Amino acid sequence: MRDRPIHRGSFDPATCCFAPDATHPVPAVLAPARSRCLVCGATAGAYNVLTPVALGTSAAVRVISEGLVEGLARENAGRAGHDKKERLLVFSDSRQDAAHQARFITYAGRYDRMRRHLVQVLEPSGKPLALEAAVHALMARGVERRDNPNTRGYDDIQYLPDAVKARASAWEEAPLLDDVAVSAGYRASVFNLGLAGLRYQRLEAYVEREGGPLAESLGISREALVHLSRPLLGARDRSRCSVCHVRMPWAAPGSPCPACHGTLEPWPEADVLASRYARRILKPDHLPLVAGEHTAQITGEERMALEEGFKAPPEKSPINVLACSPTLEMGIDVGGLDAVVLRNVPPRPDNYAQRGGRAGRTTRVGIVVGYARSTPHDGYFYDKPEEMIAGEVPAPVTALGNRDVALRHLHAIVFGAAEPGLAGRMAEYVNLRGEVQREALEKLIGALTSQFQHAADLALEAWEPEVLAAAGLGTREAVLDVLAALPDRVRDAIDRVRRQVLELDVAIERWREVGLGDRSAVNAMELKRRLLGIRDERDVRAEADDRTSGHPMRRFAELGILPGYEFPNEPCALRLIGDPHEEEPVSVERRFGIGQYQPDAKVHARGHRWRVIGLDAGSPWNPKSPEPTWLYAICKDCKLRYGAQEHVACPRCGSEETLATGLPGHDFGGFAAMRDDTPVLEEEDRIAVLSLIDCHPQWDGEVAARYELPTGWEAELRTGEDMRWLNEWKAPSELEKKLGHPRLHE
Repeated sequence: MRDRPIHRGSFDPATCCFAPDATHPVPAVLAPARSRCLVCGATAGAYNVLTPVALGTSAAVRVISEGLVEGLARENAGRAGHDKKERLLVFSDSRQDAAHQARFITYAGRYDRMRRHLVQVLEPSGKPLALEAAVHALMARGVERRDNPNTRGYDDIQYLPDAVKARASAWEEAPLLDDVAVSAGYRASVFNLGLAGLRYQRLEAYVEREGGPLAESLGISREALVHLSRPLLGARDRSRCSVCHVRMPWAAPGSPCPACHGTLEPWPEADVLASRYARRILKPDHLPLVAGEHTAQITGEERMALEEGFKAPPEKSPINVLACSPTLEMGIDVGGLDAVVLRNVPPRPDNYAQRGGRAGRTTRVGIVVGYARSTPHDGYFYDKPEEMIAGEVPAPVTALGNRDVALRHLHAIVFGAAEPGLAGRMAEYVNLRGEVQREALEKLIGALTSQFQHAADLALEAWEPEVLAAAGLGTREAVLDVLAALPDRVRDAIDRVRRQVLELDVAIERWREVGLGDRSAVNAMELKRRLLGIRDERDVRAEADDRTSGHPMRRFAELGILPGYEFPNEPCALRLIGDPHEEEPVSVERRFGIGQYQPDAKVHARGHRWRVIGLDAGSPWNPKSPEPTWLYAICKDCKLRYGAQEHVACPRCGSEETLATGLPGHDFGGFAAMRDDTPVLEEEDRIAVLSLIDCHPQWDGEVAARYELPTGWEAELRTGEDMRWLNEWKAPSELEKKLGHPRLHE
């Protein structure tokens, strides 16, 4: 703090006012920095030793959810017809936020389980256990309670197969070692809570025999050396520093604190039990949270199984929390539940009504708890909550001029009338060698072409020319002109699948060259089967699941050929390498995905954290050619990025001067990611990737309306505007410039 003054006085939380005397109710100290503790004088090197008392959103929502489950259990105790399972929905606007929330609850619950079981196995005898014995006791407890996922189906630890025992032991040992070493400073570890202790075996005997020279050089006794050698963890014979509260086990009262100028004193049981974490660990009737991710990032089969497990009684499935995106707002019955948690304030009153309305459908009474994050939107409605439940909910609208919607449904008429129609799996059009089944494909295209006249007649009759005219399809000739492009679009969709299969063959050869061929080849072959809708070599089913990439209807929906209410049109897709459903990438709209899935971005999905490692060479959403799909220039005056081949001057400001021209733009949409899990306790909230996306309108649309704003600015509404969403990555640092790293432009 460099000798700057420290002010002592009082603080008023209501007005946020400070006074240099005792005027206000709360004593307070104002320090000019956080680099030195005001109590013990300790520092943390280059870091702040004083940190804000705050929870990340996922951690805070977990605490709220635990309180709700415990409160509901008390209220529903003895209620007729209640199955003794308290269920919660946790809503998030973001899929990744929902995935992070589910992962945080799951991993944190695993640590809580370990701490609770450890205290329970230590308490009966009161005798210490070696670390290996503690792991074995935890495993035995897991078999007994059936809550170790590796031992389900086994009743006796004595008869566990060696392979199962090894996996179960590692699963029990990991969080214990994390509490001991990796997260030793975490305030809620079983040791820092004072519920258990750790000491070195035969430490006193070793110091007595070998520690004489060291103790003499330090000018202390052997007993003092034993004291200094103990780890800073608590126990039943627990002590803590009178100043900085450092915990130490089995220390004599009055011993010096190894971290500050204080002395060690007994740590009262009442102070230990003042911690909510300690009380929860010691509760005999604890109700754990078991969460699942319910978003569009998981497969359809997983979603159905998750919903069934959520609705099932506790003896059949422990899942009692669904961390969900807005997919659960409407249309899905998740059974009776009494409470809903909103991880953020919803965007609009209708979202709030839909999410809150999921609770209390059976009892007609529901609890809705909203968590306000530190964002302007959430802060506004935290101060004015009545505005979130006030006003008229607008009716949903669809623009009649939406050409994309009209074309998809027009194509659906063609496919519905064609005979033979669309096959039930991609294997009918592409084989495992990556060869297109030309006869089947051309037969389909011929059947589609034969229905163009019928589709045009039906569309004009059903929708009438006035409706179709808004989408530029008001005449029979206009409808037939757009249908004429359908065969090429179908061929392109099939060709994209062919390229995916061939890229997997290239990957197999590459793995064989580096000695990883056998297992990787098997995985790649399985991935190819799934892409083509083939379960295994014995599979003779006619159709694949229409929610998977093995069904042509799913792929055609993604490419904008057929209606696909669940799939974004020409998305950004992220392949999760090593995921059990690797053939089913997660996807978002292209304009968002080029930022969310940019290289080195962290992505949360399917119970894990992933790191984007680059482009997916086999993705159907990447260009066929390495050549750029768009050449653009940068206006020197207004910095607009515009087509260098379409314009000789900036279409916005008219300037002919450019900062750069002929820059390559690539229409990438397929990326790949690897597992990048970290200790969940270090990540109490999802850290969103810094958005590097800029939107550049090309000023080539038609002006539909102009408005003069009160500020003096003018606004234009344009139709048919070409919008370019660009991610040019980060500007190079000075060091990168000196090292000559390649860069896009100055």
